[in-house]
Amino acid sequence: MTSLKSLDLRRFKCFASQRVPLAAATLLTGLNGMGKSSVIQALLLLRQSARAGLLHAPIDRGQAGLLLNGEFVHLGTGAEVHYEGADEDTLSIALETEAAPPSVWRFDARPGADLLPWLDGPATLPSLALFGSRCYYLGAERIGPRTVHTLSASQVERDELGADGAMAVAFLDANGEDRQVLPPLRHSASESSRLLPQVTAWMGEISPGVRLQTQALGDLSLARLSFSFATGGATSRAFRPTSVGFGLSYTLPVIIALLTAPAGSLVLLENPEAHLHPRGQMAMGDLIVRAAAAGVQVIVETHSDHVLNGVRVAVKEGRAAPDQVAFHYFQRVTETRDDGEVRIVHTVDSPHIDADGRLDAWPPGFFDQYDVALEKLL
Repeated sequence: MTSLKSLDLRRFKCFASQRVPLAAATLLTGLNGMGKSSVIQALLLLRQSARAGLLHAPIDRGQAGLLLNGEFVHLGTGAEVHYEGADEDTLSIALETEAAPPSVWRFDARPGADLLPWLDGPATLPSLALFGSRCYYLGAERIGPRTVHTLSASQVERDELGADGAMAVAFLDANGEDRQVLPPLRHSASESSRLLPQVTAWMGEISPGVRLQTQALGDLSLARLSFSFATGGATSRAFRPTSVGFGLSYTLPVIIALLTAPAGSLVLLENPEAHLHPRGQMAMGDLIVRAAAAGVQVIVETHSDHVLNGVRVAVKEGRAAPDQVAFHYFQRVTETRDDGEVRIVHTVDSPHIDADGRLDAWPPGFFDQYDVALEKLL
């Protein structure tokens, strides 16, 4: 599968016109409400429209369009996704790859519609992981600790974890002893390349000594997960997830997705750092880079400077080349037009990383809160 080189948005949500370059590992950062979620949402809109059979050149224009409320996202109506102050009643989403000219889809942004009619675009879908079975999305609203988890054999066979991670435990139960993890992703603390030991080793970055056990519950279509903890040669009894807090359960689907996504696939992650302490967040950045080096394209929305630094250290230690990583910082500013009108504009700054993990720019507000606080304390 060809990876994405850029995403271009026109009159979509907060962007009048914005091109976002994409690398093997891309981090979308910025304060809340600055537009970074719109990047992942645009990709998911195309995916859910394609899966519904709506993203193609139609014989009848009523047969195709952009589905705003569906399998992955619920964005309301055309009025809510159309750029405020747009100069025309359309919006477009374009995907660029290294292998072909950009694919551009243009839609009629009808204010009250939840299916925006197709105006023009590719006659057939481009060969991208986004439109196939090798696209994995884990949203910010993942499931927390559960006593039991749904088990679906058909979803497990398709390697689906669910946007909320609900199938992660069933997937691990079915594949933990048989599936092999690729060398770039293997944690040095595990002597085995099998999935379950590797997941356990990476979870150890979050909670040292943690051990995972999964169990399918007969014909009930359910699976159970439990955690135990080893320290100094002693191991605790097994605990149910509801007894050990959110971090382990919330992070498990992310680690599984990154360890199992095959080369040529696309992984979309929202806030992988949620409920993790700094060490775990930094390890998450390292794992993201390792997945990118293994041929997986990873696009991440994050608020964590520790994830950022995990990526930077991984580059410095040679786990990926600088050109395999992209950082984007989303901001909201005001500008005054020639006629004196003041309007809100969303912009994107993109610091570049070198082989030593250093950034060539540090825009104001870009993970500088530690320095701001330190200046006040000294």
